[in-house]
Amino acid sequence: MKPSVCGVIAAALLLVVDVVAAPLQLESTSIPLSEENPAIKTVGKLEYRGGLRLRSKDENFGGLSGLAISLDGSVLRAVTDKGNWIRAKPTLDGLGNLVGLTDVNMAPLLDTDGMEIRSKIRKDAESLFRIKGGYAVTLENKHRLLKYQEREFPFQGYGIPVAAPQQIFEAHFNKGMEAAVALKDGRTVVIAENFPQEGKYISGWVLQKKRWRPFGYVRTELFQPSGAALLPSGNLLILERRFSFLGGFASRLAIIPHRAIRPGATVRSAEIARLEPPLAEENFEGAAAYRNKKGETIIYIVSDDNFFSLQSTLLLMFKLRD
Repeated sequence: MKPSVCGVIAAALLLVVDVVAAPLQLESTSIPLSEENPAIKTVGKLEYRGGLRLRSKDENFGGLSGLAISLDGSVLRAVTDKGNWIRAKPTLDGLGNLVGLTDVNMAPLLDTDGMEIRSKIRKDAESLFRIKGGYAVTLENKHRLLKYQEREFPFQGYGIPVAAPQQIFEAHFNKGMEAAVALKDGRTVVIAENFPQEGKYISGWVLQKKRWRPFGYVRTELFQPSGAALLPSGNLLILERRFSFLGGFASRLAIIPHRAIRPGATVRSAEIARLEPPLAEENFEGAAAYRNKKGETIIYIVSDDNFFSLQSTLLLMFKLRD
């Protein structure tokens, strides 16, 4: 074995050790759904189950853009704009409300060579979702899709490249694969943040029979897709974001029936909630969902603070009401 190859493997093994042993000191503060009226507990079809404002002295913390949760709801995972992954365990009170995070770890995502992604244009992770045998991450700037194999710390292994929709390489560097999810039937769905299709719809693709096939996603007002999650029902939860200098941020959560996703379709989502003043507002980009032991559908959303001091990292938890 050549010395250079040995060096690469040794470096990769050192990174693996760091991945497992990289606790993150995180400060969390509970927040109401509305600072102006803390008595508000519902919005649309969602019931508020608690939220946290997250802070850390670690300069690499922030930019959370993709979110996923284990099937039993015990572990949250996120990916960030700086190419890091975060793992944490949510703490719930006796009523099932989110009150904190424990066992928080953070470390760099590894590239296809098993080394830390160092290039800025290659490390901007935007979505995270469960797939058969592990997790998948979409990245923008340099548009690509990576798979990580299932394990306690799935991102301690190297990224496996997965073919992305060919048309996405024509998208703006900052408007790529923002919302992505794997359906229960094995198909993968990707929706761009803002890549018009024939000037009417936002472009979406569904991977079936090993081919990416396009569909059109109907845009609602000025909202743009920013995240997605697979609901326990098998349907898609879409998280959308709107921003204006006068109005600030607002978010829209909507559902797409899984049967509506098919090649060539025009897909419309059904809104279940909007987060806008006086409710908590931020740059929400990540969503995750699971069914708890009571049979309730629980939804988490997380915000990307863009590493900007005037923004915040918020983690909110909701129950989807029948």
